[in-house]
Amino acid sequence: MEFNIAPCRVNVESLGETARCEIIRTDCRRPPPVAGSLVFIEPPYGKDRAAAALMALDRAGWIAAGAICVVETSAREEISPTPEFESLDTVDTARQGSNACAGRAKR
Repeated sequence: MEFNIAPCRVNVESLGETARCEIIRTDCRRPPPVAGSLVFIEPPYGKDRAAAALMALDRAGWIAAGAICVVETSAREEISPTPEFESLDTVDTARQGSNACAGRAKR
């Protein structure tokens, strides 16, 4: 399944941040070795993949210290706290309709 990342590029350009941003479309469970300070994850809804994606990114060194991670899931899904989450603090959560977003910061 292909996803259109053009809207993301348009947003980065409209903010004048193209020099500071790199948009990478990849499978979060097998990430490339790149550390990011702002990470957006939108795993398939209803499959409980958010925690696995976050942990795979963190293990691969993809989430820099101080990074903010934004995870969008179905409002019915919970990102279960596990020992691996010790370095990721929840900083905010929001729900709208059937979607939910959780913001996490890495210590």
